[in-house]
Amino acid sequence: MAAWLAAHPEVEIVTRDRARAYAEAARTGAPQALQVVDRWHVWNNLTEAVEKTVGAHHGCVKQAYAELPGNGGERAVPPEPPDGYLDVHGRERALVARTTRRYAEVQELVAQGRSLRDISRDLNLDYDAVRRYARAAGLEELLVAATHRTTLLDAYKPGVEEPGNSRYR
Repeated sequence: MAAWLAAHPEVEIVTRDRARAYAEAARTGAPQALQVVDRWHVWNNLTEAVEKTVGAHHGCVKQAYAELPGNGGERAVPPEPPDGYLDVHGRERALVARTTRRYAEVQELVAQGRSLRDISRDLNLDYDAVRRYARAAGLEELLVAATHRTTLLDAYKPGVEEPGNSRYR
């Protein structure tokens, strides 16, 4: 892309997404051009952010809706917090599904006598990750480590999950 832009100095505006590679190509190949984001990428990024946020707070939204005047006044039952393996909708989390799939693939290839380096290359996984999957005593060992990680938000969870606490909602 940088070469093409350099060959076309008449380019004044480059429309791109957030990818660093495109930004660098535009900066290198057409330093005179103004870089802008297009409407589609703005809406797409916004849509993804809203879906993620609404999905994470589905129970809160449902509860607030139930409490609005004219909605029968019935209080919705607060959702159970995710157990680490399931999301707020009761579906298997993507991390759990990916870990389960990779563990099965690595274990199958190890059972066939394949080297960890070969498995790493064939599955396009980091060697240390393949070694971790191969040496694990079982899937549960990997899932516990993956689903019970500490996060920056852990200190705030008790206040957020406390029933009736509207400070964080």
